[in-house]
Amino acid sequence: MNPETPLPGPARQQGPSCWAVGGVSCLVLIILGMILLFVGVHQALKSKDGHQFVGQIRALVHNTSDAVECEEKLRAVYGAIGRYRAKNGAYPADIKSLVPKYLPQATSCHCSLDPKPDPANLTFLYVPPTAASKPGDAVLSFTWSQQFAMGGKTSKIDTLYYFTVSGKEMVRQTSTDFDGRSVVTPPREQAGSPPL
Repeated sequence: MNPETPLPGPARQQGPSCWAVGGVSCLVLIILGMILLFVGVHQALKSKDGHQFVGQIRALVHNTSDAVECEEKLRAVYGAIGRYRAKNGAYPADIKSLVPKYLPQATSCHCSLDPKPDPANLTFLYVPPTAASKPGDAVLSFTWSQQFAMGGKTSKIDTLYYFTVSGKEMVRQTSTDFDGRSVVTPPREQAGSPPL
């Protein structure tokens, strides 16, 4: 054999390569998985629990925008308390005394997430600080409760939004799962307002 003659390469395999067979097999498995997933979700949504679950997700999405509105109102009431204190040298006795001078109307203190639909109902809990109040004590707060039901069991999430005596805007959640176990998350600070 002449040293300048190239060596013959490996014999070419007839038919599709290993990579082509593997790729096609994976694609078929992915398509079958997607079909099974679609059929499973479709069947689940046709069930009573499935309809209930979809309704709860829709309510959660709607209520989330209401929660944003409630947080904005909470900040406005907190600001009105600060303006009242700056002018009068003391905290107001109650939220109603902020209307109409510091808040345009009493409905400024009502949140659409309040289970009592009457706009005259005060959603926010106000506790005027005293000399014994600590910096982390809540001055103004509201709780947003959400319940979910599935398979005859319920789960609940309570989200507490509040302003502290020191002016921090805080959030804390208490969750109860479908088996009745509760978890309380530590309070976390939101982008807050200046102290009163």
